[in-house]
Amino acid sequence: METASSLPDDLDPESPRASLTEPPKGLSLAQLRAQLREAHARLHQVQVQLQARQEQLDAKEQALQALARESTAQARQHRCAEQVARLAQLGHWQWDAGSDTLAWSDETYQCFGYASGQIQPTLALFLDHVLERDRQRVSDLLQQVLRQADPQRPRSVEFGFRRADGAWRVGRLLGEARRDAEGHALSISGALQDITELRHTEQLFHAAFNASPMGTIVSRLGDGVFLDVNDRFAASFGWSAAQARGRSGLDLNLWVDTVVRDLWREQLRQHSMLPNFETQWRHRSGEVRQVSLSAQRIDVDSEPLVLTFVNDITAHKQAQARVDFLAHHDPLTGLPNRVLFRDRFELSAAWARQLGHKMALLNLDLDHFKTINDTLGHPAGDQVLQQVAQRLQQVAGSTSTISRQGGDEFLIALGSIQDEQRISHIAAQVIAAMTAPLHTGGQELEISLSMGIAVWPDDGEDFDTLLQCADTALYQAKAAGRDTWRFYTPAMNEQALEQLQLRTLLRRALEQRQFVLYYQPQIDLASGALVGVEALVRLQREDGAIMAPGQFIAAAEDSGLIVPLGEWVLREACAQAMRWQQQGLPALTVAVNLSAVQFRRGDLLHSVTQALTDAGLAPQRLELELTESILIDDAEQMIDQLRRLKALGVCLSIDDFGTGYSSLAYLKRLAVDKLKIDQSFVRDIAGDPDDAAIVRAIISMARSLKLQVIAEGVETADAATLLRMHQCHEAQGWHFARPMPAQDLPGWLEQYQGRRGA
Repeated sequence: METASSLPDDLDPESPRASLTEPPKGLSLAQLRAQLREAHARLHQVQVQLQARQEQLDAKEQALQALARESTAQARQHRCAEQVARLAQLGHWQWDAGSDTLAWSDETYQCFGYASGQIQPTLALFLDHVLERDRQRVSDLLQQVLRQADPQRPRSVEFGFRRADGAWRVGRLLGEARRDAEGHALSISGALQDITELRHTEQLFHAAFNASPMGTIVSRLGDGVFLDVNDRFAASFGWSAAQARGRSGLDLNLWVDTVVRDLWREQLRQHSMLPNFETQWRHRSGEVRQVSLSAQRIDVDSEPLVLTFVNDITAHKQAQARVDFLAHHDPLTGLPNRVLFRDRFELSAAWARQLGHKMALLNLDLDHFKTINDTLGHPAGDQVLQQVAQRLQQVAGSTSTISRQGGDEFLIALGSIQDEQRISHIAAQVIAAMTAPLHTGGQELEISLSMGIAVWPDDGEDFDTLLQCADTALYQAKAAGRDTWRFYTPAMNEQALEQLQLRTLLRRALEQRQFVLYYQPQIDLASGALVGVEALVRLQREDGAIMAPGQFIAAAEDSGLIVPLGEWVLREACAQAMRWQQQGLPALTVAVNLSAVQFRRGDLLHSVTQALTDAGLAPQRLELELTESILIDDAEQMIDQLRRLKALGVCLSIDDFGTGYSSLAYLKRLAVDKLKIDQSFVRDIAGDPDDAAIVRAIISMARSLKLQVIAEGVETADAATLLRMHQCHEAQGWHFARPMPAQDLPGWLEQYQGRRGA
């Protein structure tokens, strides 16, 4: 194709040779102009052709670029597909029906443990790798693919296989057939994936699912239908997995409150995870259980599911409620304990203050309850306490608060008291409620109680003060003979303070060795000889004043200090008797008084044995004086201890005989050696015929039982003469000598023997 540059110079308007002002020779100006127009037309035609050619070139270039881009994208897609197949362990395979050849991708080789191209795959080799148990199923799948008419439905099968290295794996095989126009299968191709790890994970999940200690549920979030439940759920709520699948919690009537169910589901939609949601579910039997739900929303194949762990916390809640109850109630009777009682009392007091009313605090203590525990056992004692609590509730009514403080002590708070006579009326009802016999262990028991009463706000405005006042009044009720009640008075507090000070004094006196022993001689009435002494304890105060035993023995018994005090008296009396022998005095019997508290709380046999051993005193030189009241408290146990003491060789005597129990049967069983006639009968024996008759009767009875008799409180010669006439064996009293310190006895004995000789 010619361009503008190929025109002859004479035709080119740009050529310097072309002159418009001077036309070529032989041509006219009109001819020249016609030639120029023809040249311009030809030039325009050439330009159009050039532009068309350029457009064709541009189109080819764009097509080449598009082809290059398409090739690049295909290469990239191919690489991505290879990477996905490698990461997913997804291999490709193809079997050609005509040539009976099998082709594997690199990933398929790797699945079976071969390097790419290491072996020539065949259908027989493939089936040989499949475990024998699954081989027929895989073969059947291939046959189904060959016969399958619908190419849109590829077939799949899971099977076990062994790699070339012997490792056992799990695979999934998918296949579809390519067919000709007549529908004949030309080839089968598909994918092979190693799903060993997936199945292992699923097995672990199912193992954890079934072994979970909590009920576990997989359900749909949309309609709540259960897809699966584990065995623990079945055991907890009575629905087997087969019965629960395909049904919702509403269908199984699990939810006690459906409003709570809707709230739970709404919160789960909002938060995806909802732990420790406490509610109530219903067992298949109808029993309501406390449960804690911990749920997690999960998406499987774009479907929202819920994995729920159900923890049956019924036992925990019951235990927690029990703990809460026991924190404020007595476990034996179910009554409020001191903590709850105090709270209720303070609330009642605040209410009474607003109304201008009064309150009363009743402090109750069962009389001789320890005897029930010791004789019948603690289970019987517990039954007694339970029955007492029931009776108190019946008497006090619903407007009062009753509490067991521990042991056999109860408190009753009476609120809104407008008339103090009502307090006495209720107190009388409480006392009367105990008159009916109690029954425990097939036995009928009589029981009574003592009661101290304090009034709010007269006796105290706070609980502790009022309780102290009621306790003081209770002590006075017991001192008044029990089975009664006493209102608190300020004078009681003074007495209680005196008792407290006295106990403090006794404790300090024990620590600082301020107790001393005085000894009163005991005389043989037939011969007039000194045969023994009675050891009498005294308290010598820091100011030198001497306190007689009547001033502190009761306090020592109440406080338990009588046990260490009694042990000291035993040791000191035995030691002193031995010191007198060493000084040349005749061998004397030393009499020591024993308290019932020493029998109950101390190891009396050990104390006596130790005192005799330490002093080196012969057991027959120790006489133990017992009060008749000892036999009232657990007589069988006392008798057993006394027999052990008797076997030790010591003498036993009954002190103050005639004023207490005075059971002749027990005298026989105790095998005592001596009776001491109480001074209340001896003092007026010379002037009172009744006293004289009683003394003669005691002496006659004792002689019949072959017992020695000693009379105390002999203050006159006439009394001594009468006792001698009635054949009383021994006597002691001011007529012979007053109690004296140990160091004074040798001097007195010398003077006494001198008077006898004169």
